[in-house]
Amino acid sequence: MAAQFKKANPRSTTFRLALGYTLLFTASVLLLFAGLYAGTVSFAQQQIRTAIQADITALSEQYQRFGAPGLQELIDRRVNARTTSPELYLLANRNGSPLAGNLSGWPADAIVASDGWLTFDLGIEPEESGKSSRTTYKALARPFALQGGFRLLVGRDLEQLNDLAHRLRNGLLMGMALTAVLAVLGGWYFSRRISRRIERINNACRQVMAGELNQRIPRDDTHDEFDALAGNINAMLGRIEAAVGDVRRVADNIAHDLRTPLSRLRSTLESVDDSDAKHAALREADQLLDTFSALLRIARIEAGERRAGFAQVDLSAMAHDVAELYEPVLDDAGQSLRLEISPGVLAIGDRDLLFQAVANLLDNAHKYAPARSQITLQLSSESGGATFRIIDQGPGIPAVDIERVQQRFQRLEESRSSPGVGLGLSMVKAVAELHGAQLVLDGAGGLTASIRGI
Repeated sequence: MAAQFKKANPRSTTFRLALGYTLLFTASVLLLFAGLYAGTVSFAQQQIRTAIQADITALSEQYQRFGAPGLQELIDRRVNARTTSPELYLLANRNGSPLAGNLSGWPADAIVASDGWLTFDLGIEPEESGKSSRTTYKALARPFALQGGFRLLVGRDLEQLNDLAHRLRNGLLMGMALTAVLAVLGGWYFSRRISRRIERINNACRQVMAGELNQRIPRDDTHDEFDALAGNINAMLGRIEAAVGDVRRVADNIAHDLRTPLSRLRSTLESVDDSDAKHAALREADQLLDTFSALLRIARIEAGERRAGFAQVDLSAMAHDVAELYEPVLDDAGQSLRLEISPGVLAIGDRDLLFQAVANLLDNAHKYAPARSQITLQLSSESGGATFRIIDQGPGIPAVDIERVQQRFQRLEESRSSPGVGLGLSMVKAVAELHGAQLVLDGAGGLTASIRGI
């Protein structure tokens, strides 16, 4: 029986849900981290501006109380006491010459904002920064005009702020990467969980379609939607099993009950004197008995009763046996049989049923192929399992009738004047499905009947 493998499907609902969950979760965390980063940097900048404004207020009060000498002394004291401080001071006269502070001069390349704040580059020499080369940082300052033409510039070196932003940005990026990984793992976990539960339902449905009507979907007793769905499907399968069982029992009983009187009728006819009417009646009785036997056999096959007796079958040897049985019949009709049988093809199944199925297809080819035509019997081992093909040069079957002729009592010939009752292909289809295979008919340019995936 051909093994079935299920590959992950990128178009499946569970995959799309997991992908959507991952993208939505990642985007939400990205927006949260971006807001946190912007808020933190903005708060730090506001704190710097507040500190600068407080410094300006304090220094202007010092100027009002002690004049320029007092302000100059205070600035020098602050600069000398905080050599590594980010605080920036510059007191200049009306000509712009520095009087006090740790800036060498008024910044010429400063960018002036609409609210009066200045942003400029601050160069730190190697001997001051302890680094091997001159370092440039951004600085934020605010100018203030004092009485007497003096100008005061108070600011902060933004190196610490930039370092904070850099560390925060790296931390958030690492957190973002970790979040994305966790989102992918979470999406995969929930997708796999849902897929497993759906696959349980699919497996049960496949087994039911294969004829095992007693199969049910396992329940987790979680009382969620999937558990309720499994319960409803199990209840439906129970009713279907009961209904199909009733139909099969009725059909079996009818066929069995009618076989007994027909057998008696045939025995009675055997005792009648020979005549054309007797032989015609015997032929009709035999055909009815064959029909009821075929119906009973199909019912037992569809019920899966023969699956318990499956064993390894040498399909190559079996194909030669079928060919040996039919070669004389085909020779008498002026037809030739071509064999294309791969050696050593094995499968697990019921040899008698497979033999009957291949024989039925050969018999159909014999009935409908013209005289002096060739019929080909092929057996090959393919990736999906062993495949039988019977190819004839007959009229074929129109594509619109392919499905219909596989049903019981359905024949391509509406007049039903030729021998048979329309159960041969139904038997082959039931045997194929019992073995997990498929009956495929191609009626273009003669008929190619295949049993694929044994």
